Amino acid sequence: MAAAIVAAAEPCDQDTIIEIGPGHGILTGSLAEKAGRVIAVEIDKSIAEELRQKFASAGNVTVVQADFMQFPLPPEPCPSSLKFVSNLPYYIATAILQKILPLSCWQSAVVMVQLEVAQRIASGAGTREYGYMSLFCQYFSDVKLLFKVSPGCFSPPPKVTSAVLKFENRRPDPPPAQLFPLIKRAFHQRRKTILNAISNNIEAPKEAVLEALQSVEIDPKSRPETLTLESYLRLTSILGKYIIDNTQNSKQLNNK
Repeated sequence: MAAAIVAAAEPCDQDTIIEIGPGHGILTGSLAEKAGRVIAVEIDKSIAEELRQKFASAGNVTVVQADFMQFPLPPEPCPSSLKFVSNLPYYIATAILQKILPLSCWQSAVVMVQLEVAQRIASGAGTREYGYMSLFCQYFSDVKLLFKVSPGCFSPPPKVTSAVLKFENRRPDPPPAQLFPLIKRAFHQRRKTILNAISNNIEAPKEAVLEALQSVEIDPKSRPETLTLESYLRLTSILGKYIIDNTQNSKQLNNK
């Protein structure tokens, strides 16, 4: 399994690889054999020290003891070929992806997450799993679910199946400021029609939402999960002015 993850990352001597949560370095050594530089970011102080000793003779491995969510990105100077590799902690996987994917300078990311999360991220419009994180990740990258990882591959085995995803940076233009707030509001009530889901969650008259949907040829009776990214972009260009993105409302909305 570790060999398959390293192979998927396709490390080469021009790459700088940031490994998020390296643990005891199972992937680190294999990455260092092929990559130009490996930056291993480990939150646990004792494990970070263990890694420093383990890779003391490796001139291309830097161990940083830090919470990755506080780790400054991109690294300075920004490498020409930056990749991420990680067995992401399940409880914070989506937050980490939301941190790294909007960056412009990375090339690819190979990460392991819970299977349910992987399916949600890689799914397309019209599927049950499709939602906010699908659209967020696919705006910034091309995503592939590479393979599943059974609990028996770990010791001790977790209670869930995992999966490995590969993201390749699309390097899009920065998204409209209200795109993801609009998508988040639409999926807050995903069982409702797109007309009601949006009308109930933005500061706009229902008639204005209906007019916007009709102007971009979206059936008001369709469900949020049937709309493509392009459809949400078109809606944002019309309805973005009605979205007030305050912290209290954001905390109440579901980011699935």
